[in-house]
Amino acid sequence: MSVLFALGGSLHAPDVFGNGPLSSLNDVHAFGDLPRLAQCVTLLWAIGGPAAALAASKNLPVADVMIGCIASCEILVGVGFKTGYGVNIPEPIVMAQVVNVASAVGLRLWEKNEKKEKEGEEDGES
Repeated sequence: MSVLFALGGSLHAPDVFGNGPLSSLNDVHAFGDLPRLAQCVTLLWAIGGPAAALAASKNLPVADVMIGCIASCEILVGVGFKTGYGVNIPEPIVMAQVVNVASAVGLRLWEKNEKKEKEGEEDGES
């Protein structure tokens, strides 16, 4: 996921300067002209995406929290604020974030189970 979040961050970073994809979707040319909610999502991605990617590449536990926060934010904004807030996150992006959260949770549960089984095997050898 580190590559995906690094790409997501680099995709949103230009929006901070008003010439990225989110700005284009909102037909604005300056970050300050984006709706406040769009500014928050943009900053979250521009800063949090690369930070989460770095943490994930080092397999730090905080990466799961960061990925979960970014993905959850995008899911909530994409589902709960579709109209009237000036933010339109396409459904495929929202669904991709649902998959990200499910993957992160599933992976950690699998790792925990593997560790538990390995510890059980080691206890049986003694």
